[in-house]
Amino acid sequence: MENQIENENEMDSDETETTDEVTAEAAPTTTEAAPVKRSRGRPKGVKVGPRERVWDCAAIVDGELIHDRLVAAEGSTPEERGSFTAEQARTQFEEEYGVEPTSIHGPYYDQKGAQVATKAVKRETVSIPLNNLKLTSQRENAIFKGWRGVAYGIEGREDAVFFMYHEELQPNPDKKRAIPQARPVLRSALDFENS
Repeated sequence: MENQIENENEMDSDETETTDEVTAEAAPTTTEAAPVKRSRGRPKGVKVGPRERVWDCAAIVDGELIHDRLVAAEGSTPEERGSFTAEQARTQFEEEYGVEPTSIHGPYYDQKGAQVATKAVKRETVSIPLNNLKLTSQRENAIFKGWRGVAYGIEGREDAVFFMYHEELQPNPDKKRAIPQARPVLRSALDFENS
């Protein structure tokens, strides 16, 4: 029986040796590390440090609801912005409105992308299935994104037209561009030549 235990111990030690050899062989032998590329990070314009804590405070004064979304005061350090407490929110609300808030909710944090002011992009094109598209006889000459063309009215849609590109207004003499495919666009995005 003792021989069996010794044989098992020998087998266990043999197995660990082989696994050590395998891991040693799989380890990289170069000392040069590849540069780490960060794809995620803080967007431009976002304040450095912990994210701001946001508190929602509300009170009723003379039958009217006063509601405010409070954050740390402007010019505060990143540590103060990240540790803005409910008590600080209460005193800030009292200083602004002269009334103690009846309810305080939070802390909340602004969404990371919302911390950077972004410009709203105006929608110019419209998604209308072309197989159901019926054009009217109304047509007007118009300009859209540097191209002169013809805008045909769309049946049932006063806010959109079907724009067919004709010629580029300021073509590059060195490089000729292909005429874009006709598509439905919003009437507000066009500059009409007749008006």
